[in-house]
Amino acid sequence: QIKKAHKIFVNIFVGLLIVLLAWLLVNIMFSVLTGKGLDVWSKITCVANPTTSAFRPQGDRNVGSVNVVQGTGGTPSVSPNGGRCPMLTTGPCSPSNLTGYFGAGASNMSSICWRESGGIADAKSSTDKLWYDPQRRSFSVGLFQINLVAHSITCNGRTYQCPNAFRPPTNPNQTRRESWGTARSGAGFGYTIINEPLYNTCVAMASNPSCNLDRAANLYREANGVQPWVTSARYCGLL
Repeated sequence: QIKKAHKIFVNIFVGLLIVLLAWLLVNIMFSVLTGKGLDVWSKITCVANPTTSAFRPQGDRNVGSVNVVQGTGGTPSVSPNGGRCPMLTTGPCSPSNLTGYFGAGASNMSSICWRESGGIADAKSSTDKLWYDPQRRSFSVGLFQINLVAHSITCNGRTYQCPNAFRPPTNPNQTRRESWGTARSGAGFGYTIINEPLYNTCVAMASNPSCNLDRAANLYREANGVQPWVTSARYCGLL
C-alpha cells in the first residue's frame, strides 16, 4: 500500500509537470504569434456593467475624422445644411432625443453623432488607439467619442475621473504618421493605462447613452458649439 501510494504521488507530480510545461509552451506560442506578452490570453479583467462587443472597431475620433462610419445605431435621414452626414431619425442620437441636450443644435449634433459613432452607444474609436497598449485599446468611446484621457464621466450621480486611469507621455509633442494623418502623443495616443479597473469603468460609463450625452452636452455648452468635434463638423458641412 505504501509503494502504491508513492506511485500515486509520483504520477500526480509528473502530471502537474506536464500541465505546467504545456501551459508554458502555449504562453510562448501566443507571445511569439501576437507579440503581446505572456499574459495576453490568461489575464482576466473585470469590467463594471459589461457591454456586448466591448471593443468593436466602430466609431470615429472626436478631435478629427476621416472615416465615415458604416454601421448605424439608428435610421439615417437627410443631412442638415446640405452636408454629407445624415441625421439619425431614430435611436439615442435622433434630433428629438438630442433636443433636451443641445437645444436648437440637435439636428447638427445628430449628424455629428452619425459621423463619430454611427449612433452606436458602445462604439470604440478605430483611430484613437493607445500606442503603447499591448491591446491597442481606444481612448475615445461612445456616441460622441468622449476622450477619456481628457474628460471625466458623470454617470448615475457619480463622477469618474477618467484621466487618472492614464499616465501622460514623457514627450507630449512626439508624432507618428497614421493611415488617417499625423497623431500627436499628447492628444492621447502616447498615454499609458495605469489603472485598469478605472479605465474599464470609464469605458462602460462612456458607453452608457445618457451618460455620454450628458458629457457631450457639457462640452457643447463649454465650447458654445461644435468645436469639440470640429473635424467631423467640417466634414459634415456644419462649419
